[in-house]
Amino acid sequence: MTGKTKYDETTLAQLYQIALDEGWDQLEPGERIAVGRWCRRNGKPRPAVTPTVTPQTAGEETPTTEEAPTTEEAPTTEETPTSEETPAVEPAPVPAADTDRILDHLWTDTADHADHDESADAHDPTPADTAPDDEPSVTFLDTWPADTENDSEPRTRWARVAARLRAQPGRPAIIADDLWRKPAVDLRRRLRDGSVKAFPTGAYRVELAPDQTHDGRYTVIAAYQGGGER
Repeated sequence: MTGKTKYDETTLAQLYQIALDEGWDQLEPGERIAVGRWCRRNGKPRPAVTPTVTPQTAGEETPTTEEAPTTEEAPTTEETPTSEETPAVEPAPVPAADTDRILDHLWTDTADHADHDESADAHDPTPADTAPDDEPSVTFLDTWPADTENDSEPRTRWARVAARLRAQPGRPAIIADDLWRKPAVDLRRRLRDGSVKAFPTGAYRVELAPDQTHDGRYTVIAAYQGGGER
């Protein structure tokens, strides 16, 4: 770059969004300086070196959490004085005749319950080894779906875009619009050379075209053409 490039507010906001999606190190030195000044001027945090998993929309203020008021310390309860120890009272001995009568009663009651349980089992019409009628639902597929997800990897904005393109191979789609030419060219370069992890080199065709809706702006168009799965 031979001269100092001036960026308008829209371009700075777009560069800021790119830094959120793909990481601060994806911007060129001049772009970092301009975006850093723009962040200080607008009260926004400078993007991290690595991409943010859930990117913040350009122009959206980062809410600041108010400090929760500290609660007053609850007064400590006074210690309850311990009462004097109550001497343990030993149970009176049970006469031998009463002990035999109690054991006979327990034995008779237990035997009655056992007889009742056996009679109930004899009248149960359902055998114990009968298998349940409801079987688990299993539906077999002809092949694996193309849009299976791997939860171990963060679902960034570009990962979601790539997944939608893979769902319709060969079909071009506008993935970015209302861009000035330089940010559009930079985005196309990063998606082509594998700088963005979700777009492996050679797996996607990425092109640039004038934006038909915004005069003087550009769109980035991409299509999945196979290979390069990560």
